[in-house]
Amino acid sequence: MDLEQASMTPGGARHVPESTVLWSETEGQAANALTYLLCLLTFWLVLPVGYAVYRFLRSATTRYTLTDQRLLMQTGIIVKQIDTLELYRVKDITVDSSILLTLFGRGSVVLQSTDTTHPTKRIHAIASPARVATLMRDRVKQCRVLKGVRAFDH
Repeated sequence: MDLEQASMTPGGARHVPESTVLWSETEGQAANALTYLLCLLTFWLVLPVGYAVYRFLRSATTRYTLTDQRLLMQTGIIVKQIDTLELYRVKDITVDSSILLTLFGRGSVVLQSTDTTHPTKRIHAIASPARVATLMRDRVKQCRVLKGVRAFDH
C-alpha cells in the first residue's frame, strides 16, 4: 500500500483502507497433545474425555488473522468473540515455544502493545512462528509510518 492511497482524516491522521489478509491460521492441535495423551490413559473416565473434546473444539475454533493494519483473534465454540489489535500499537514481539510444540514444528508469538484492555496477546501453537513474527514486525513498521506514530521509551 502506498502513501498516495492514504487519505487524511479531519484530525490530521492518515486513514488507510484495509484490503489485504496477509496471514490466517487456526491454533494447532499440537498444543493439546499432552491432554490427548492423558485422555487415552484415562479413557474410562468421562471427565477427561469431555475435557479433551472441549480443548479440541476450542483450538479448532480459535483463528488468528493478520491484515494490513490489524491482528484479529477470533475465539469461541458457540459464542464467538473477536479481539482486534491495531498493529501500530505493538511495542514488542517475542517468539517462544515449549519442547512439545517444538517437536511438532509450532510455537507462539507474544505481542506487547499499548492496548488498554489486553496489552499482552499470545498467538498460540502456530506453524512457523518466526516467519509470522517477521511479517508482523514489518507490518508494524509500515503502519506506524502510515499513521505517523512514533514509539517513545520512558
